[in-house]
Amino acid sequence: MLDIRGIFQLRALIAMAQEKEKIVLIVSHDVDLVNDCASHVIHFANSNLEYYEGGYYEFLVVKRQTEEHRLKEHNALAKQRNALVDTIENLKKNKAGKHGRKKTGAIASRKKKLERHGLMKNKNGHRWTVQNAGTGMFYS
Repeated sequence: MLDIRGIFQLRALIAMAQEKEKIVLIVSHDVDLVNDCASHVIHFANSNLEYYEGGYYEFLVVKRQTEEHRLKEHNALAKQRNALVDTIENLKKNKAGKHGRKKTGAIASRKKKLERHGLMKNKNGHRWTVQNAGTGMFYS
């Protein structure tokens, strides 16, 4: 806890360091201080560091937009996945009859497509699927 005089001194020191092009790392709960002084924000969550340009308020906007985008993407992939699962179930139900062998091939094809579904890139830029990410989400 700093009194008002300490806060002014701290801000003056930070401004002086920025003028000399020195890097100042601030860890603080004082949102106004961080927003006024920060040119970049490093967010540490889930053992991961994410870097953002701008002050604290810009960080909040970009973070919210990123989370909304990820949620929409996740919902779209889940919807597509559920549609594939429903298609496989319908093909299994209608497998009987003279075209059963063709439907068996269609089922196998849809299962392969389901395994490839959701190809995204991990933090290293490599492609991965939900099935291979260790989430235990397999369809048989």
